[in-house]
Amino acid sequence: DMARSAAIGRDLFVESNTSVASYYWAMLDNGAGPFPHHAWWQVGWISDYLMAEAELRSNNKIAFPRGFVTPKVGPHKSLGFAPGKIYNKTGELIIRNGLVTCSSPNVEYVTAYNDQTNSLFLIVMNDINKPISTQISLDFTKFDKNKAYKINKISDLISGKVIKTKVLTKVDLMSYGLSVYEIILK
Repeated sequence: DMARSAAIGRDLFVESNTSVASYYWAMLDNGAGPFPHHAWWQVGWISDYLMAEAELRSNNKIAFPRGFVTPKVGPHKSLGFAPGKIYNKTGELIIRNGLVTCSSPNVEYVTAYNDQTNSLFLIVMNDINKPISTQISLDFTKFDKNKAYKINKISDLISGKVIKTKVLTKVDLMSYGLSVYEIILK
């Protein structure tokens, strides 16, 4: 719980000009200096947290291999070197700014993609101990601006059910809940 609280409270000391949460403050209350002293390890421990939560909540049905340990400040194990498993399917972690928009700051998400099956995986997690409903939107121009993707099929990988609509707009999550979707694109 302490690690989760630290991870979800990560925006508290983000300096607006540099977008860096740093404990190297230039002049006390004037915020972080112009250099991203520890931005990389912050990305590292946040990705460690997200992947550990996904693994824990899915009972290891979501797992991505880790690479070498980065040895500097705040060591973490690198991700993204090899495909991982998402409920007996495979996908490579991807980050596309603007691909997913979520209406709640209490919801985290991770995306992966399998180019052989044209499947986008969306892993959605509730950070709080209360049920939550959030609006999700997907902008496939942020995925690949050269292709006009449409959704062919959406499956809930936890329940095994196919979602009848071809639009994913609302996700209901239990307390510290997890939802996992396979979105097959055409």
